[in-house]
Amino acid sequence: MKICVICVTYNRLGYLKRFLESVEEQKSCIDSIIVVDNCSTDGTQEFLDSWIAVSRITGKRIIRTLSNTGGSGGFDAGFRAAAGSDCDWLYVTDDDAFPDPGFFARAMEHLDGEPCGTVAVCSTVYNKEKIDVNHRRNSFIEGCSYRSIPVPVERYCESRIEINTFSFVGVFIRKSAISVNSIYPEKDYFIWYDDSEFSSSLSKFGKMYLCPDLVVHHDVPPSSPGWKKYYGTRNRLLMIGKHYDRKVFLHEAREVLRKNRKSFLKNLLKGRLNRLKINLMVSTAVRDAYRNRKGIHRKYRPGWKA
Repeated sequence: MKICVICVTYNRLGYLKRFLESVEEQKSCIDSIIVVDNCSTDGTQEFLDSWIAVSRITGKRIIRTLSNTGGSGGFDAGFRAAAGSDCDWLYVTDDDAFPDPGFFARAMEHLDGEPCGTVAVCSTVYNKEKIDVNHRRNSFIEGCSYRSIPVPVERYCESRIEINTFSFVGVFIRKSAISVNSIYPEKDYFIWYDDSEFSSSLSKFGKMYLCPDLVVHHDVPPSSPGWKKYYGTRNRLLMIGKHYDRKVFLHEAREVLRKNRKSFLKNLLKGRLNRLKINLMVSTAVRDAYRNRKGIHRKYRPGWKA
């Protein structure tokens, strides 16, 4: 059984070094690794040039994009590169998620026993020494509403838990499931919800499980830059529109606008000008989802501030 690691990075050289060290320390079980460098400008390219010459991992490949394509574009490039390889499983991860010692050896025990109908095996994601339940979910339609419920912490004592939605943080994906069915991330989402959309597609072809004894540590801050809300709002609606009935999409879009209108009036009365800009951004995201617009928005780009 062969495992190919796929990692996407952009201007986070410190995290990338730490991640690669954690992978090198695994001793064995990794046959190849693909690092997608999203046009970094912080010395990542020079570091990877030196790393590829000394790393003991046999199969190493660096993909350098011509521009920052976001996590979605980076994972799409990595998946497509791995689809033509001879690996059996892809291990997909951000550069800020670090596996426990012996992680891949334990994973091999799980993967060896998985039937062909299993298309994904997911790890437990810790952040700040606590389980981050948002990475492993079960999603469904209730009436006209889209629901996505995290696996509760209380269930993490079980040996395995069936799920249908995951993030690209510490997940094993059966390669044949993507190559045979041509399932790849929505590269034009830029960031956020590319993993939820991908897992919705993948779940149609087999079972997906959370194995709580597989642990990765995700080092992320408690809040995200405001510009990312545009992509989160837009891409969530795009995903719903792709996989569910049109009436579900319209209901969810109306709900976002209803809550945004309420927030807008509150911010207007209190003179919160910066928050009013966020309200405008959310309205734009809903409009763009309705029109099926993807890619990087001309205004709400990385670095935008209200």
